[in-house]
Amino acid sequence: KNIEIIVKDFTKIFVSPEILNRFFRSGGILKVLLNTKLIAITINPLAPSGHVLDSKELIRAIEEFTDVPVVNLREEIDV
Repeated sequence: KNIEIIVKDFTKIFVSPEILNRFFRSGGILKVLLNTKLIAITINPLAPSGHVLDSKELIRAIEEFTDVPVVNLREEIDV
């Protein structure tokens, strides 16, 4: 209880959502020193199992929840 953790930026946080929620519920405080501006989201439509998702459908689904650009870099550059 009443534990305060300070990190430089969000990339320094490696914890599952369950553990982080338990930390907050027990009164823990998390502070981040450097604000981050999300400028884009990249997707990889290839699942580890080898299944390929429809990248355009995936992009549309993510865009419903954000105002930042969503791109599949493999389609944006010559590979």
